Amino acid sequence: MAVKILRIEKMKFHAGSWEEVGPILKKLKSMSRGAGFPRVKMYAVLSGDDVMHTLYMISEWESLAAMETLEAKASSKKGMMEAVEKLADVVDSDEVLLLKGLSDKDLGI
Repeated sequence: MAVKILRIEKMKFHAGSWEEVGPILKKLKSMSRGAGFPRVKMYAVLSGDDVMHTLYMISEWESLAAMETLEAKASSKKGMMEAVEKLADVVDSDEVLLLKGLSDKDLGI
């Protein structure tokens, strides 16, 4: 049985670059949907660490294998990689966290 994966990406953008981010994300969102990527939910911090210029993107994948396969396929698409490179121009840092779901049995409860 495949283990569902929760992918959390935290991007910090250069100060003053927020206006450039929206159009790039719009293009990536459209291309990702067409390529079969799962829906990405976007969040910003209300309080705590990293309040300014930080975006959290969260998606749920059926399995790690499905995520790796689709990401490898997407990296060969010219338009998508151009958009990713434009986004990289305004990113200070990018961290990805992969979480796997645990059942009560996994936890011994």
